Amino acid sequence: MHVRRLVLCLSFTVWAMAQPACANPGLQRPGREIALPPEEVKDSFFAYVIGVIGSRMEVELSGADLREILTEFTTGLDLPFDLVAGVSRSRRPEAAYPDLGIAFSSSVKIPIPFAFLGYHPGSIIASEEILFTETRPVRFDSPDPQAPVTADILYVMRLARGSVLVDVDDWLEWLLPSLIQDTIVEIICVFHDETAWYCMLAGTGRNTGDPIVQFFDFTRNRFLVPVPADYRAFGERIVNAGPLTY
Repeated sequence: MHVRRLVLCLSFTVWAMAQPACANPGLQRPGREIALPPEEVKDSFFAYVIGVIGSRMEVELSGADLREILTEFTTGLDLPFDLVAGVSRSRRPEAAYPDLGIAFSSSVKIPIPFAFLGYHPGSIIASEEILFTETRPVRFDSPDPQAPVTADILYVMRLARGSVLVDVDDWLEWLLPSLIQDTIVEIICVFHDETAWYCMLAGTGRNTGDPIVQFFDFTRNRFLVPVPADYRAFGERIVNAGPLTY
């Protein structure tokens, strides 16, 4: 399947929540035309974000820019545009690949932007400044028949500065301790396989220190809970591979 472009996530989602007014002529302010079609990414906000990342543009946007661009989108997300000071995706002269950064007016706490069991199951807590370093897009073929998940294109972003915590409601942790935990986010990965776009969050459990991978299906707009064994194996391979900078 021909892959058009890729994202980002929060968060996942969170960090790509803005793209800037161009004081620097080298930076761009893409409009809605860059978004992926709804049959590929159901939520139009994430369709826009994936389009930006996959375009390889260097961008800079303010909260006001986002409000202006995204007013034409229908989305269930409660985006805190008023808290966003700016978002940028740019490459430092000495760097091989771009950094993705977001600055808020202060540390933030927003609802997890997807429903689970009929409601938003907790919050995303982020520091005032967040910086992710990107690695080059790659194919990720699977030589293991027991872990057959592959990626036509894979973008991996590792948290280099700041903090992001997925804070799940306590009763859900108690009810589903083997499936859901508070997660300190270290890696966000966006990828496309043969049928759909996905976001993977990887990190450690806040209370246990256990390694955690979670997946969201952008095409069908749903969490993969519980995480299938082949996707878990895929996530572990990404985490253990280290930065893909070669």
